[in-house]
Amino acid sequence: MNLRNLNLREMIKKFKILKIVFISIVTVLLILLLAASFTSCCNMGYFIGKLSELRNKTTTSSDSVTTSDTQDLNTNTEYTAASTEDTDTSSSTSSYASDTSVDSSIETSQSSYTDLGTTEEKVEGKKINFIMDYNFDILGKTSRIDFITLIPGDYEDRQKISGIDYSIHPARVFSSGSNKYAEFIISNPLSDFELKISAQLEIYEYDLGRAMSLDKHQTPPGDLSKYFEEEKYIEVNDPIIQNMDLVHTFTEYPLDHVKMNYDYVMEHLNYLGYNPDDIGAVEALKNKGGDCTDYSDTFVTLCRASGFPARSIEGYPIDAGDLNMGHSWSEVFISDFGWVPFDPTYDDTNGSSQDTTFENLKNVYIYMSFIRNDTTLNNFHYYSYSYEGDDLKVDKKIYISMN
Repeated sequence: MNLRNLNLREMIKKFKILKIVFISIVTVLLILLLAASFTSCCNMGYFIGKLSELRNKTTTSSDSVTTSDTQDLNTNTEYTAASTEDTDTSSSTSSYASDTSVDSSIETSQSSYTDLGTTEEKVEGKKINFIMDYNFDILGKTSRIDFITLIPGDYEDRQKISGIDYSIHPARVFSSGSNKYAEFIISNPLSDFELKISAQLEIYEYDLGRAMSLDKHQTPPGDLSKYFEEEKYIEVNDPIIQNMDLVHTFTEYPLDHVKMNYDYVMEHLNYLGYNPDDIGAVEALKNKGGDCTDYSDTFVTLCRASGFPARSIEGYPIDAGDLNMGHSWSEVFISDFGWVPFDPTYDDTNGSSQDTTFENLKNVYIYMSFIRNDTTLNNFHYYSYSYEGDDLKVDKKIYISMN
């Protein structure tokens, strides 16, 4: 009897030990399962949060782009118009418009992968030789020419300049805001001459999707206020603009309002071909169409009127049918993502292609100007010049090849 009781107690004791071990194992497994679930939820929440963050960001940061007036070197100097190239022409808007066309082509691209330093991943770039070839036709006795042209500069995550060569040494190379210029002083030219500027650069794909993936929390210093304001061709305060329900519409996510402005331009403007005269946003809406400058002016106007800093961009798309064509597109400042480019003209004219959309842009853009009304160029596009003496004519040609 005593032996039986002893064995029973030992069995009960062993059962309790096994029970404790079993409970401990189950507890550890539950803890590991919960930890794995929590990590998974955190990761999912991160990506969902990024999407929400992009929508919720307000335009509260600032940028340091400024413009500065350039004093005339001679108050009696006569200014002539520089070029106002757009998507359909290579002609100049001076009284000496050029009919010269360029026979040039884009060679097969050899892409490279470059670490920009500011990003966590390497991005595919295109190495480009970019040539601006100015031909001066001296029509009489000209004693002095003061010629200023835009030149490409570095632009973070968009383009990087590795070198610029000049066939004539510039009097100075300078910047105004984000724009970069070269100035040339030519004294007593005896005959026609050529000025060739050759730049070696690499361009990178950059659009809303890319800006979101980088998530660099950009907050540029300076004052963004001028990018809300009215200026010539950006008629923010015009009654036609202010009476539009669109600009006063409230959206839960600010980015949705930018998309509404973009879609409005796409729906209410038709591409009508190049117009040598700038007409502005209001006239473009009345005409129900225009060229790339009018698309850009309208989109920038609607964004500013809706409370988003926006600006016009000018440059050269390397896939243009005529490389002399200048092109206009736009940028909108989005907090934490900085200036984000949009091109409603290309989107509206590319049919069903998804190469250019609200979210996506092709890697074809050479950025030249960030100023809509450039006083350094006397409000002309790309270049301007003044002279003393008899008249002259300037013709510009653009050549692009891939390395």
